[in-house]
Amino acid sequence: MRPLDCSDIKTSMAKYLEDQLLLSKRANHTCVLTLPIKTFDGRWVSVIVEQKFDDSFLVHDGGKTDSELFSQGVKMNAADEETHAAIAAKYEVSIGDRLIQKVCHRAELNEGIMAVGQCAAMMTSQLLWSPIEIEIDRIYRDVSAALTLWKPPDTRITEKVILDGTKEQHTVGFVVARKSARSTAAIDVLSSSRGHALEKARKYDYTWMDMERKSEEYRDWARLAIIPSVEGWTSKALEIIRNSANDAIALNSDEEGSLGGLVSESIEKLTGPGFSPGNRAAFSLH
Repeated sequence: MRPLDCSDIKTSMAKYLEDQLLLSKRANHTCVLTLPIKTFDGRWVSVIVEQKFDDSFLVHDGGKTDSELFSQGVKMNAADEETHAAIAAKYEVSIGDRLIQKVCHRAELNEGIMAVGQCAAMMTSQLLWSPIEIEIDRIYRDVSAALTLWKPPDTRITEKVILDGTKEQHTVGFVVARKSARSTAAIDVLSSSRGHALEKARKYDYTWMDMERKSEEYRDWARLAIIPSVEGWTSKALEIIRNSANDAIALNSDEEGSLGGLVSESIEKLTGPGFSPGNRAAFSLH
């Protein structure tokens, strides 16, 4: 066997990168570089470099990333924008006027080009989330349908309700208010598709603590947490939900067909007479 020569690998990689790096020049001191970095939809990333002054350059993606996401049907929401902002901060670039951009001095130019290119590639990871988002939307529709079938005459059901906390506003998936029992319940669908389940659980717990600090009214609301694809959750994350919610429906991916009946059963209990919302950690995960 021929001994491994690391210097040969370095030379080969340098040649590969040189061959893959394409350059075209535009007017007004502008260059377009195509980098050997691929997006999640299989495109090579292009970065535009504009010289503004002798030692000042604007490096950006020309809005290509934003345009590609839009053309493929990706709809930006608050969670998407937060994710993009976090990615941009990680690569020390900014997002403005639909551009991923960075202002650099000449000595920082190479690093700035790579940062914009890597950030542009990472932001297309949202294309992988689209099927997951569709699945979550389906779960919301299933919950809505179950609540509609269950709904007693004296009950009001509201979707995607924005509520004030002490430090920020929070969105609750469904709020069910039952007049005869003088009870209110909140239902949230908790998906960890974009991050660690433990972070999602902590966010859920924080949301209710922040709201309770704002108004004691929320202490009297019953809470139902719905956890699809529970096989991706840790025991620690589920324990946090147990201590924060009054009931939880946690289903494996192949069990979600039973969701409707479980929602009706749980919400009947949580809004029925005699139920105490202060009773936490008194349920078993379905």
